Parts: sequence; C-alpha cells; structure tokens
Amino acid sequence: MKYTWLRLAKRVIPFLIIFISFWGACVIPASCKENISVLKAGVTEANGSERVNWSWWESFGDTTLVDALKKSVNNSFDVLIADLKAKEAENYINSSLKDQVPSLTLGGSLVEANPARINYFGEERNTAQKSIGFLYLPLEFSYEFDFWGIRSGQRAYAKANRDFAEFEKNYVILSTLSNVSALYFNILNNENIISLYEEIAELKKQKIAVSNEKLELGLATRQEIIELQKELAGIESKKTLLKAKNEELKNKFYLFVS
Repeated sequence: MKYTWLRLAKRVIPFLIIFISFWGACVIPASCKENISVLKAGVTEANGSERVNWSWWESFGDTTLVDALKKSVNNSFDVLIADLKAKEAENYINSSLKDQVPSLTLGGSLVEANPARINYFGEERNTAQKSIGFLYLPLEFSYEFDFWGIRSGQRAYAKANRDFAEFEKNYVILSTLSNVSALYFNILNNENIISLYEEIAELKKQKIAVSNEKLELGLATRQEIIELQKELAGIESKKTLLKAKNEELKNKFYLFVS
C-alpha cells in the first residue's frame, strides 16, 4: 500500500506543478483587471466630466445649460473615442513594465528509467522488473540588461503617446463644450430677436390700421400706407428666415445632447 501511494504521488505531483505554473501565467494580474474594469466603465460613460469645471458653468445660474453640457460630454462619440485612446495609451505604459522586471519560470516533469541488464563489465545480470522515477523541478530566472536603451526608448514613446492622447481628450471635451454652449446662447439670442420682430410687426400693423383711418379722413396718403406695408413685409421676411435658422441650430443642439 505504501509503495502504491508513493508511485501515485510521483505521478500526480509533477502534473500539479505544471498546472499551477500554467494557471499562474494565464491569470490576469490585479492591475490589469482594474484597467479592464475602467475600460468597461468608459464604454458606458465617456468619463470626461471630471475634467470640466462645472462650478464655473453653474455660476451662470442656468440649470438647463449645465444639464445639456453634461449630456453632451457623456454622450459624445468623439469624447468616448478620445477617452478610449487615452486608456489604451495608459495600458501600453503599464504593459511595458513587464520588460523592466526579471522573468521567472517554474515547471515540472517526471522521468522513469529501467535499470540496465548489463553491468560495467559487459556481463548480463538478473534484475527485477521495476522502474526508477526521477522528479525534475526546474526553476529558470532570466533578465536582459537594456544596454542600448531600447526598452527605455519604447517606454518614453508610450508616455509621449499617452500625453498626446490626454491632450486630444481635453481638446475634444473643450470643443464639445464650446459648440454646445455657443449653440445654446445663439438659440436664446435668436428667440429674443424673433420676439422683438413680432412686437415690431404688431406695431406696424397697428400703424397701418391708424393710417387707413387717416386715409378715410383725408389725413394720410395711400403712398404712406404702401410704405408701411413694405416695412411690415420686410419684418415678416426677416422673422421667417431667423426662425428657420434657429430651427437648424436647435437640430444641431439636439444632436449633441441626445
């Protein structure tokens, strides 16, 4: 029984060592898991809101504007792509660290050998039918010195790409905020101008009505009424064009926000 357990142990232990070594090489390190979780979070949210000084925007006292800006940053595909580029560059830097540390390899193997039937003098001898097991546990340690600075140059290049990706992300976020805020203020300004045009048009209509009464009394000429009607038509035309332009701005605004 003792011999059976010994043979079983000699056969099982090497496979356990090989399995543990393979599992350790395949398991994702904790730092990589954190990067993957952050990347998944970046897919659902552009993750650029932390770069915006929202207190400054809130100082305008317009909650509609602040909500629109937050939606535009979180829903913009340009911001999302820039955010993923920044995370990808950061992951390249983290992955380059593997070349800065030594590599360690652990393995295991079992070799069985049968005793020789011929001795050193060439004489045949009688031996029992048995085998001898040899257990190998190799542990390899290797490190390559970077005499020519190749790995350090690659790491510096990765850092430069990371800095550029961060700059691009900031630029895209600021560009999105500028476009949305400009559209918002232009829409409000056009709405005020349209309301002024409507008031002017109403005053022109009242003036035309008064001029018609004066015309019946002989106190005004028909030419004066024609001039007033031309002015009213010009106001109505400007109002119509501005409304159409404002609708176009609103459509662009909704594309950023939705």
